[in-house]
Amino acid sequence: MQASSELEQCYTRTYAYAASCLETTQSPEQNYTIGFSSEDGDGGYTLTATARNGQDDGCDAPLTLNAKGTQAPDECW
Repeated sequence: MQASSELEQCYTRTYAYAASCLETTQSPEQNYTIGFSSEDGDGGYTLTATARNGQDDGCDAPLTLNAKGTQAPDECW
């Protein structure tokens, strides 16, 4: 959620979501690596949290959160 806040603040300043605005690249507990991708066409973004170092979070896929607030996979949030 911190990464999403950083991107929203960036958008407020620059009217764009940019990877250069993302300061948070790991979860607070350092169990996940946070990735960024921009959405072509709609001006949004997707953040992806991938488990690190064999961390078993019980999810079969990385966690994602996009600019619209959509979270996936549903069973992991």
